[in-house]
Formats: sequence, C-alpha cells, structure tokens
Amino acid sequence: MTAKKKQKQTDSFPGHPVDQPENMTVIGRIARPVGVKGELKVIMESALPERLLQMQSVLILIGSQVYRFPVEVIGRTAGWYRIKLGGIDNPEDGSILSGCDLVSSEADRPELPIGEYYIDELIGCRVESDDGDYLGLLLEVMSQGHHDIWVVDGDYGEIMVPAVKEFVVDIDLERHRLVVRSVDGLWDRR
Repeated sequence: MTAKKKQKQTDSFPGHPVDQPENMTVIGRIARPVGVKGELKVIMESALPERLLQMQSVLILIGSQVYRFPVEVIGRTAGWYRIKLGGIDNPEDGSILSGCDLVSSEADRPELPIGEYYIDELIGCRVESDDGDYLGLLLEVMSQGHHDIWVVDGDYGEIMVPAVKEFVVDIDLERHRLVVRSVDGLWDRR
C-alpha cells in the first residue's frame, strides 16, 4: 500500500495527528494484524524493547504524518509484542498500520547503562584499528542475537566486526570515532 493511499485512509482514523517529534527515532515496526480484535504484531528495534510495556500511548508514522494512539492492552509473545490500540477494533483497520514505524523523540529515550549505546549514535562513526588504520564508516549494525555485527565500509571494502569486548577497543561518541582491535584476517591489508 502506498503512503498516499494510507494517508487517504487515515483521514477519519482514530489516531490523533501530532507534530513530528524533534530528532525522531524509529523504535519498532508494526508487522501485521493478529487475531480478530484489531491487535497488532510489533517488532521492536529499540535497545530497550521492554519500555513498550510501560507506554500509555504510542506514536506511529503513517506516510509523512505522525499519529498518537492510546494503548489499551500490550503483552510480550516469543520475541515480539502484541498491542491493542484504541480505535483499532478489527484486522481491516489494523492492516492499514502494517509496515508503519513506531517512533519517539530523542528526548523521550531512556538513558542507557554505561557501555550501551543506541544504534543511531554509532551509525556514521569513523572506524579505526588500534594500530591507526582508517577502516571506514560504520554503515549498519546487524543484530545476531547474542551480539551485534558492525558493518564498516571503506578503503578495505566491507568489513564485518563483531561488536564484542574482544574486538571493540574504544567508543568515543563525542569525537564520532570507534576503535577496533587489529586482527589478522578481519580485513585485507593490501
């Protein structure tokens, strides 16, 4: 479904249009309706996905407009969340939200424990080896369950670095710089 078609269908939608949050961040995505009461399957993309359980309302980006929906019921189910929003009472209404992002403002993000970082803080950082080689920019963080993989692109091509303490030497967000341990075979030293 195109953004324009979704926008047209939301003209009389139960969510309330709101101003787009400053420094908007995607925290999850609505996968599809589940059940017959308009409940939705939500896949969280947040560093703290359980914070969804405390939300009284959510912001959803539909096309280019952000809507606030009250949360009626929410629960965790095997790696995803099942959420019932106010005014979404059947699968047909819920299907309009399929593929839409749950968003929040940067100011609403909870503070992370020391040593943990939001992915968008890391993306675009300069990556260097501990022996001074410039490796490139961090383009993507892939979640692999037990640890993330940093995808770095630069002069050595695409490098995949396990984001674990054995490989990550330093994270300096003020200088937008990441330092990884130089390991034979991790990248080709032409």
